Amino acid sequence: MAMAGTGSKKSKRAAPGARRRPGVLRRLSDSFRERRFVPKTSARAVLAAVVLGLGGVTLGVGTYAQWLRAEELGPLAVAPYLLSAGLVLVVGFLLLEREPGMPLRVGDFGVGFERAAQPVERLAWHRVAAVDLAGGELVLESADGALRIPLGPHAQAARRVLAEARRRIPARVKLGQADLDRIGEPGEGEVEPRPVEPPQVAGLRCRKTDAPLTFEQDVRVCGRCAALYEKSAVPERCMECDAPLRA
Repeated sequence: MAMAGTGSKKSKRAAPGARRRPGVLRRLSDSFRERRFVPKTSARAVLAAVVLGLGGVTLGVGTYAQWLRAEELGPLAVAPYLLSAGLVLVVGFLLLEREPGMPLRVGDFGVGFERAAQPVERLAWHRVAAVDLAGGELVLESADGALRIPLGPHAQAARRVLAEARRRIPARVKLGQADLDRIGEPGEGEVEPRPVEPPQVAGLRCRKTDAPLTFEQDVRVCGRCAALYEKSAVPERCMECDAPLRA
């Protein structure tokens, strides 16, 4: 009888632990990953390059015809037309060349564009207020503005961003089924994730207490939306995405 009673107590202690859902809380010293997407050259970008080339040649010929010919020959009558056409072509290039050519990062800490000679600035998942589609761009809205991802050169990155957003912050994705089908799912041939350094905590604040974060070893990260917490103020569930933070 004593042995049977012991077995019963063990099963009672094990059962709650077996049903308990593991948390997603992580440390900054843990391993984090992201993917790097390089934009594809679009037909619009190729056209812009051709227009710029033609504009440069036309301006050069017009300049020679107007001012650089021998004085006794004088300017050509067609010179003003060449100069005007060259200016129109250059303006056309400026109107066409609006697509960002910067690589895009998508991973555990959010989404960010690479900018030359500058650190990558990421929009953390928990800071994304809404994910929507406007024209040919996937738009990530936040309190600091909107991050726009053109579907043309960044189609592969847009698919990954949308897939991650639907997994991490599903309530903030505002796209209907038709828009989801238009963008599609990440497919074969996608770039592999690689390690990424965690953000510097200087200037950042605990999501729960709003107190400044000071020491990296005292910071905890929601593994789903990347919200940051001071280790002594970690809630049972994330205040942004409702992920369980404690087992």
